[in-house]
Amino acid sequence: MLDDFDNLRVCSPGITLDPRLFGGRLISIHRVAVGSRAGFEAMNRAITHHRLRPVIDRVFDFDDAKQAYVYFQASHHMGKVVIAGASS
Repeated sequence: MLDDFDNLRVCSPGITLDPRLFGGRLISIHRVAVGSRAGFEAMNRAITHHRLRPVIDRVFDFDDAKQAYVYFQASHHMGKVVIAGASS
């Protein structure tokens, strides 16, 4: 176990994190890489051209948001689980 946190730093270009900020918990920090803007725009053109739509498994009313999270967490869905916005 490391007791000397003064010599331990998690670094990325321009970023230094002190592990003490995480309360001594075991953590993992992963980078997320995304594609280029050109690739993103090409993907959106293909989605529009082929008229792709997401598969929606179930829609919950805003008032039933807690049930939606329980349903989602059970991992029985075969598409998107949607919480409809609150009505005005």
